Amino acid sequence: MNRTYKWVRIGRRKVQLELNRVCGSNVSKKLKSLVDDGYIVRNERRATVDSFRYRLNHLFAETEVGRQWCALSDVLFHPDNPWEKLRKRPSIGHGYLNPSGVLVLGAIIAARNSVSTGQLQVYLRGLVGEQTVKTCVRQLHSEEIVFRDENQLLRPFKDWKARLKKYEIGIGASQRRTKNFKTLAKERLIFHGYHFRLLDIEK
Repeated sequence: MNRTYKWVRIGRRKVQLELNRVCGSNVSKKLKSLVDDGYIVRNERRATVDSFRYRLNHLFAETEVGRQWCALSDVLFHPDNPWEKLRKRPSIGHGYLNPSGVLVLGAIIAARNSVSTGQLQVYLRGLVGEQTVKTCVRQLHSEEIVFRDENQLLRPFKDWKARLKKYEIGIGASQRRTKNFKTLAKERLIFHGYHFRLLDIEK
């Protein structure tokens, strides 16, 4: 018996802001490709300014691959998982840590013990390529967000949150997030035709 998948109303601008992407058209193209490829379905808008609604395509979700992706999503986006908060950081944007770097950092934090690069490669297999894991580890280490202990295993610094914020400011990720927020806020004013309260974004 097929499960019922809920509709989620989500606009391109929200996705663009959460992923800290500059080019909104690329985000729109990706959403459209997910629909065209049958991963999700889109509910056409009525004659309103509301954004589209999306939900999983049950034909995909009920396949073996679809069930695996659903199970993975339950883990990645669980509120107790480090990735849930890390994915909202400005450094998830292209040109910074990227989603792959966020996954690697989250795995190091979630381990709660020292881990090797090889262990990370095995743990993230299928999500992040082995060479990409190495590249992410080097970046996190060079930015002094993680360190190697006496056994040359990886651990996050106790103040990794402060270090990550410093990195995001230093490299310009935070500034991009702020600029994106202001730009998208102006777009919404034009799109919706009315003023709305600007919400504080995560620093």
